[in-house]
Amino acid sequence: MTQESRDAEQDQKSGSAGLHGEVAAVPAPRPEPGQARPIYPNMMYGPQEHPQAIAVLVLGIIGVTVVPFIAPVAWVMGGWVLRQIDANPGAYSRRDFVVVGRILGMVGTLFVSLIVLLILYFVLIDPPPSA
Repeated sequence: MTQESRDAEQDQKSGSAGLHGEVAAVPAPRPEPGQARPIYPNMMYGPQEHPQAIAVLVLGIIGVTVVPFIAPVAWVMGGWVLRQIDANPGAYSRRDFVVVGRILGMVGTLFVSLIVLLILYFVLIDPPPSA
């Protein structure tokens, strides 16, 4: 047996890598069955919430239910926030809030435009008969 084959055999038995200072990769210890996985600090926190995500959702809800003239603001603001979230993937969370608020803003804007068209129709086109 040559020296290299004896070294290789000894490396296999001892688990060391080789003669050239290489370090063998040691896998992370696995928890025993029934034990919880260890929690590391970077696992506890996901991406931060976008600062305007909840505002867009609230404006969309208010625009559909209470004050319909706020709905276009939710639609425009939702577009800005979505562009910011999509420009930095993984940096912000709550994209779903923004999407829902933007859609509610679109629906509310549709309501506002129908209200304005009905007012214009009844005032300009079909005025009440004068007595």
